[in-house]
Amino acid sequence: MRRLGILVVASLLSPWPAGAQSPLDPVMAQLDAVDAWLMRQQLAGWTVDFENTLAVELYDTFEDKAALGPYRFDGAHPYDEFSLSMGRVYSPYETFNFQLSGLWNGSSYRSRERALIPERINLRYEKGDGDIPFRMEAGDFFADYSLRTMQRSVKGAQLEFQPDLNGARQFHSINLFAGSGKASWVSGDWDSDTYAGASWLVADNRFGSWVVNGVFNRRDSVPAPFTPERTQGVVSLAGEKDFTLWTEDLTLEGELSYFRGDHNRTGFASLDQDQRDKGEFLQLKGSSTALPLSYRLRYEHYGKDYAPAGAIVSPDHSGLEAHGTWRFDNGLRLRGRWTRFGDQIESNNPTTSETLGATLSGPFLAQSHPDLALSGVVDVYERNTRTTSKSTVIRTRVFNANMNMNLSEGWTGRAGLLVQQDMDRAAALTNRLTRQASLSADRAIALGDWKGVVTPGMLVRRVHGNGTTSHDWNPSVAVNLRHDEHSLGGRAAMLLQEARSLGVSDLREHSLGVNYAYNTGPHTLRLESDYLSRDRAPGESTNSVRIGLYWTFNYNKPAQSELDAGLGGAPVRGVTPVSLSPADAADLRNLVPGDPLADVQAALASAGIRGGSPQAGVMVYETPLLDGIDNRQRLALRHADGRLAEAVLVIDFRDTTVPANTMREFADVRDQLLKIYGPPTNVVEDGAFDANLKANLRNGTFVRLWEWRTRSGLLRFGIPRRLDGDVRMELVHARALPPTTNLNWSLEQVR
Repeated sequence: MRRLGILVVASLLSPWPAGAQSPLDPVMAQLDAVDAWLMRQQLAGWTVDFENTLAVELYDTFEDKAALGPYRFDGAHPYDEFSLSMGRVYSPYETFNFQLSGLWNGSSYRSRERALIPERINLRYEKGDGDIPFRMEAGDFFADYSLRTMQRSVKGAQLEFQPDLNGARQFHSINLFAGSGKASWVSGDWDSDTYAGASWLVADNRFGSWVVNGVFNRRDSVPAPFTPERTQGVVSLAGEKDFTLWTEDLTLEGELSYFRGDHNRTGFASLDQDQRDKGEFLQLKGSSTALPLSYRLRYEHYGKDYAPAGAIVSPDHSGLEAHGTWRFDNGLRLRGRWTRFGDQIESNNPTTSETLGATLSGPFLAQSHPDLALSGVVDVYERNTRTTSKSTVIRTRVFNANMNMNLSEGWTGRAGLLVQQDMDRAAALTNRLTRQASLSADRAIALGDWKGVVTPGMLVRRVHGNGTTSHDWNPSVAVNLRHDEHSLGGRAAMLLQEARSLGVSDLREHSLGVNYAYNTGPHTLRLESDYLSRDRAPGESTNSVRIGLYWTFNYNKPAQSELDAGLGGAPVRGVTPVSLSPADAADLRNLVPGDPLADVQAALASAGIRGGSPQAGVMVYETPLLDGIDNRQRLALRHADGRLAEAVLVIDFRDTTVPANTMREFADVRDQLLKIYGPPTNVVEDGAFDANLKANLRNGTFVRLWEWRTRSGLLRFGIPRRLDGDVRMELVHARALPPTTNLNWSLEQVR
């Protein structure tokens, strides 16, 4: 099987002599015939996009599998993914779209199901020029009311209509939906987890926006462990109002929600059945017209029985937050934060976590040493966590700095320093000090016709405490190359972990990852390979290999009207605005792919975003583009021939070791993006946030991908797979992106 796959790929990639026929030529001929036939039929007015990926992945793990191996199943795992999208624009106000994606599966990693599996079905019809504008949607869709009521994917139908009830003074939008929360179309038992909801939004010119939400959920009983049938409902009233007070532009928003019904938080019927509780949320955001200052105050409280099945928030939780940002003229931004969170707040021993910190990000020494192009972020904070009984009293102090700078001879360098002290005052033996330093550099290289960037790096970490000491040495080298239709990326790394403590084993790890892609017309051929060797003394070792072969075929037929207009189905060319406000800069649709890079940088400078760090083919800005998100954010502009190729917002997770926190951080960013971009046109979700997130992302069993169509191309948000294994969020705006089946869509150059 392995030899056959290699021979097939080699035959397709090998050069063909003049006059000889490539194996892909008959496919192209058939494609031309199909295209001509479609244009002659009633589909001439439709856009048709078809994509198919044939894949086989080979896994092999040997020696001590159970101890250290990342893969559960060996052998060949083939599958075939396809997607069909059709759309028609009857007028600027009337559109119809259809999406179908499916899978023929023989892989234990790709899905639990076998044979032919429909994965996503969606039909959407929108008519905005009727007496009552409306939008209907059926199949897979995202039900988005609020974080506290409903925000999840559903299989069913929804209807949104906008009646004209009070003329120009008010805007009304009513949404109704019903569906199943089952993840798969073939799982059956559609009524085992059902939802129904209604929402009425009123936007008033004087009193702001108000919305009433109501969601009902029913779940079947579970035999083992026994959980009775559960029914529940949640209703909420939410509002948002913009106003000006003296020199302050303010936005006040809040939501009060009430829950009644059943949940299964404790496993005891007397505590889980027919419970009542409430959720509260209030936030004030502001920015000054007299000072370069913005700020945010937030309060939230959720009772122990506040557990809507479709909500994102955690029950038995409270939070107080205060954030402020000062924007300096040179592009630096100083952010301060104070947060106080409580968990198990209604128990006999609640946990309180209080954090005070500050972050300085942007260009440093821009006036005194502009040639250095020094930019980065420095984050300092102290967090105190304690329980009422004082069984847990932990103080954590962190200094974390990451810098980018120009070096000599065409090198661009990165340096990082982390010092973290964890002091447990309830147990003296759990004090721990972590010191970590990292260095890496980029350099543009050319190997014949191949051009790209090479990145050597080194990370050193020392952890001392709890009666143990460990030293980590982690050298690595990465390379990304391109040549015409070919692209090649690779990374090799070694981890040497010396425990230096009795009873604790050393660890030696070697990893190698290579991704190759060849694009020719509508065809993309990819080869992915990962090798991991782990040796833990004494005598425990494992070697794991994954090789993936992929053939993706794309067919795109524009509507006849687009051909007549000379568009050929390509995105409409936009123009980056001459100037941007800080709020407008957070909308990546304003950074138009294909526009001159200088125009994009000038627009960002008008929003106070200056002093980017130039890397090989990428300009990186350390800037909190999304104002309500405290995670580290970097705006990267990948460019070619003086024009913007894609704009990428990289958002780091604060901590991926606690699945609930990782999911909450992802949900907060997603909620911000939904407010900016509205409902997505495509959603791909698979797997759950759990302790194996990094491994599941590597083997493809975890996927988070959201897409919005824009006038200039495609906007995609999610968690891509990376050669270095880093787990992070990315939002990218480009004229075209790799197919959704290719999870390696990260901007690898930004590390």
